[in-house]
Amino acid sequence: MKLKDVIQGIRTRRIWGNTETDIRGISYSSLKVTVEDLFIAVKGHKIDGNRFVSRALEKGASAVLSEDP
Repeated sequence: MKLKDVIQGIRTRRIWGNTETDIRGISYSSLKVTVEDLFIAVKGHKIDGNRFVSRALEKGASAVLSEDP
């Protein structure tokens, strides 16, 4: 599936990169990210998932969805 299909219906402010990027899975945990996943960086009560974006990208995530730029 393409990123543009996954985010269809989500109100976005900015998109950096190519929305034609292939997405094979979705993960909220950088520990479980696999190649071509969409990593969703969620701000929790104790931990901010945005701290783990670099780790998710290193593990092969194709894209990141975050409320932070």
